[in-house]
Amino acid sequence: MIQLEHVVRAYGQGDASTRALDDVSLQVEAGGFVTIVGTSGSGKTTLLNVIGGLDSGYEGKAKISGKDLKTMSDIELSRFRNETVGFVFQHFHLLEHLDAMHNVALPSFFSSSDGPQLERAEEVLVRVGLQDKLNQLPTQLSGGQKQRVAIARALFNQPKLMLCDEPTGNLDTHTGAQIISLFESLNTENDLTVVVVTHEDFLFKHASQTIRLEDGRLVAEGAHA
Repeated sequence: MIQLEHVVRAYGQGDASTRALDDVSLQVEAGGFVTIVGTSGSGKTTLLNVIGGLDSGYEGKAKISGKDLKTMSDIELSRFRNETVGFVFQHFHLLEHLDAMHNVALPSFFSSSDGPQLERAEEVLVRVGLQDKLNQLPTQLSGGQKQRVAIARALFNQPKLMLCDEPTGNLDTHTGAQIISLFESLNTENDLTVVVVTHEDFLFKHASQTIRLEDGRLVAEGAHA
């Protein structure tokens, strides 16, 4: 599913150059539940951006489902991000003037597929437990409910890969645990590969594989029993 070979992502030039990723090579099998951990500034988000095709300014090779991202045009990368990858962030990025269903259906504006878009939005909102919040605006939702809307939006195009950047960072412990439980069930029931960037070590026990970064370098990688 994910194969990185000697990836380097540097910012700046000469003596002022900083390597956010420093010769990172790793492999993630399809259907895995992976945590990327490390201290602030260790390169976690940069790694996620490379995997998701959001950052192309790197050296090395990044392949997702056998596709080399470096060989894709801008249009192909946009299609890849919209159809293959679902993104969930710490901040929910919902449009305040749209209800839950229309927020979830936003990816349809960037897709070439036709079909009953609101019906699909309702389907994924039901899947994340928000069947009674379909017509609610973000201002009418709790933090956990907003994150569930964001997850439903990420699921809208039935991605193969879910990339999550600190998805519990703005949530209390109880609500965060509910969100992680939802990711687990999506991973198991939908055969969805889930990669979660986090600074919270408690997520170790939920992962099938953990990747630890330090100063842009891969310092530990392992599968869990």
